[in-house]
Amino acid sequence: MIVPPWLVALLNYPVLGTFLKLVLVVVLFFVVRAFLRVGERQLERRLEVSVHDADRRNRLNTLLRAGYGAAFGLLLLITASMALQLLGLNIGPLLASAGVVGLAISLGAQSLIRDYLSGVLILAEDQFRVGDLIEVAGVSGEVAQMTLRVTYLRDTFGKLHTVPNGDIRVISNVTREWSRAVVDLNLPLGTDMAQAETTLRAALAQLHSDPALTGLLLDEPEVIPWNNVTDAAIQVRLTARTAPGKQAVVAQALRRTASQALGASGALPGKK
Repeated sequence: MIVPPWLVALLNYPVLGTFLKLVLVVVLFFVVRAFLRVGERQLERRLEVSVHDADRRNRLNTLLRAGYGAAFGLLLLITASMALQLLGLNIGPLLASAGVVGLAISLGAQSLIRDYLSGVLILAEDQFRVGDLIEVAGVSGEVAQMTLRVTYLRDTFGKLHTVPNGDIRVISNVTREWSRAVVDLNLPLGTDMAQAETTLRAALAQLHSDPALTGLLLDEPEVIPWNNVTDAAIQVRLTARTAPGKQAVVAQALRRTASQALGASGALPGKK
């Protein structure tokens, strides 16, 4: 590529030339970042079309977004080093003195390194993915985004929680492989428990064949009578294995079906 003489002359000016080179470096930074972003979006669209397994597609999307974050961080580091060189700062001595400076900030560096190492391990072990519902570090929600350093969770109230990956110790994933719907019914004292149990088992057996729950309800729901007894009620527990993340929908169906069945059965006191 032939550079025009006038541009060479401008670049050779001490102050103006340095300024123009810095502008060029910044422009290149935004151009490369745009290419990275476009490439990420194209790969996401390609995954949507070519990968039909939703579970595998979610994992690949998580890896893709984490990879974009790592590539962006590397680009930022390269841009900063080029800018420092243009400003006349020798990076060699700066890197050599990093050992002395690093000793003073070792505690903060350890925390940062721990976050990145934890992010790598989470991705390598496939502990959770974007779109999963998880509970970590005292908060719960849907994984909205994940980088090598932090994980972003969106809870049911719309709050976005930022959790450093280094703080993630115990993970409860409620959308991996299968979930469980649990419904507790408090029946009044004096309920005919034998009739109530028979009514519930029959109603839930019919619910298992409900077309509306096809693919959501994995097994026939179970009834646990006399799960607990208080001074005011007898607790009956209903449980069912569900598809990942569908426990709320199935729990609603269990609660509705059980209430209607018990109300029409005459097992409850005052209903006979």
